[in-house]
Amino acid sequence: MEYEFMKLITKVGNPDRQVVGLLTELEIDGGFNPVVGQATQPWMVMDVMRQLYEVKRVDSTSAEIDPDVDILVMIHPQGLSEKMLYAIDQYVLAGGEALIFLDPNADSMVTRAPQGNLIPAGMSSSLPGLLDSWGVSFDASKVLTDNELALRVSMGQNQRPIPHLGMLGVQRSYLNQDDIVTNGLETINMSSVGSIEQAEGATTIFEPIIVSSTDAMLMESALLEDVTDPSILFDEFISANQSYVIAARVSGQVSSAFPEGRPLEPVTEPDSQSDEVDGELDESAIDSDKVQHLASSDGPINLLIFSDTDMLSDRMWVQVAQFMGQRIPQPFANNGDLVINALDNLSGGADLAGIRSRGRYSRPFTRVINLQREADDRLRQEEAELLDRLAETEQALADLNQTDDGQVIGQITPEIQEEVDRFNGELLDTRRRLRDVQYQLTEDIEQLGSRLLAINTFMIPFLLTLLLLGVGYLRSRRQKLA
Repeated sequence: MEYEFMKLITKVGNPDRQVVGLLTELEIDGGFNPVVGQATQPWMVMDVMRQLYEVKRVDSTSAEIDPDVDILVMIHPQGLSEKMLYAIDQYVLAGGEALIFLDPNADSMVTRAPQGNLIPAGMSSSLPGLLDSWGVSFDASKVLTDNELALRVSMGQNQRPIPHLGMLGVQRSYLNQDDIVTNGLETINMSSVGSIEQAEGATTIFEPIIVSSTDAMLMESALLEDVTDPSILFDEFISANQSYVIAARVSGQVSSAFPEGRPLEPVTEPDSQSDEVDGELDESAIDSDKVQHLASSDGPINLLIFSDTDMLSDRMWVQVAQFMGQRIPQPFANNGDLVINALDNLSGGADLAGIRSRGRYSRPFTRVINLQREADDRLRQEEAELLDRLAETEQALADLNQTDDGQVIGQITPEIQEEVDRFNGELLDTRRRLRDVQYQLTEDIEQLGSRLLAINTFMIPFLLTLLLLGVGYLRSRRQKLA
């Protein structure tokens, strides 16, 4: 209610909504999915943005950004021309605000692939030259994996959910509570996340707003493409024992990524009226009003950079219900709040951001999560030991099935049968231990739930009763003394 009231005040005080320029090739506004042969709905984040802002698309082939654009939002930029990169450079130097979503492995690109080819080219973002000039380093070949923040994903019916190292549920303790954009938020869900850091020799201020845990590592992005069994990622995971930056605020004075000025376009024969040969640069073709070049920023720049684009897709943060032809969002994470907080902050709407950041959707049971993580570690250890014994048994059987000179016996000898029986016994024993681990996990969670239920059912009423008796006793004492 407080937020809706403040939103009305904001609309009255600012009747002309600010303009968000959207630069992306993702089908964020809906499109057609050739894999399933159906039209796709616009992402809910677009509906949320349009409630407060006027959204205009920015043509990626253009040579300029509309001067009406107040905030530039770039989602998965890739393959941009030199003239568009220059337009972005000059927009930022002139004081334009920018919200940037990069990605080393954009899962959302898969939906655009033709049938039979689910991994299209160009799944990583790139802003050549610009990130360097802003003092930001981004490795598009690495995906951040995190054992502590890994989301548990379902593997189908009658199968237990398992953690996916590449899908993260970033909790409150890893969100910068000193920054208005992330203050008060509880959970941000992400997938195939990258990492950014301050470049060496940067002149800008680099302030992390979302970080990973220290039980994390950067993994080659190719390892996470088309993963059907997330458990195989643990075979490659070796914790780096350090925290990585997922999102950051970048501010300060910067120089242009184009020190020589506007990049000139080569001309072709039909367009050239001069005697110069085909392919030379035509300086006269450029409007004199557009030639003025900014070599450095007019003042401190203000950028918010995230190393994930999948966090914007519906599957990561919201369920959408249909009611009388209307799409009703039912958020289970704060991704949408984060985007609007960022836009409000860049546009100066700190009042709205302050109210919205108090919203809470998910308060995870950290004790239960820790129990599940411990059980997963024990299960993986038991399974690894079983696989090692299986390999040893196969080698032993191969040795028993051949003579001293290497000839294959080709029949089951008593020694082979004894080895097979021994391994079958170990297999049954290992399966029993795996069931015991799962049973112990369920029992631990149920015991924890029983204790919480007992506290809520008996302890809280008991304490309230004592409090009321104490208050009654004090009142009676005062009356007697009076």
